[in-house]
Amino acid sequence: MPDVDDDTCITLAMLHGCQFHNVGDTDWYVHDDGDNLHPLELKRYDAWEKNMLHGRRHWCWASREELARDYCKFHGLI
Repeated sequence: MPDVDDDTCITLAMLHGCQFHNVGDTDWYVHDDGDNLHPLELKRYDAWEKNMLHGRRHWCWASREELARDYCKFHGLI
């Protein structure tokens, strides 16, 4: 698949059920399970899978574009 732009990644993630939450001017976290647990302060996506193993589905502080791209890759959307 050709490289996908940031806006498309954000749209795909949201259509898949991802919810983006702003926690500052540039920091975001996401969840896709509908609960309201506090996000874990994780820097990169390699921690996402470890948290999945423990049943946690809140992930990293990062830009929304970065999170959307990682979310889409993680779920095989791109």
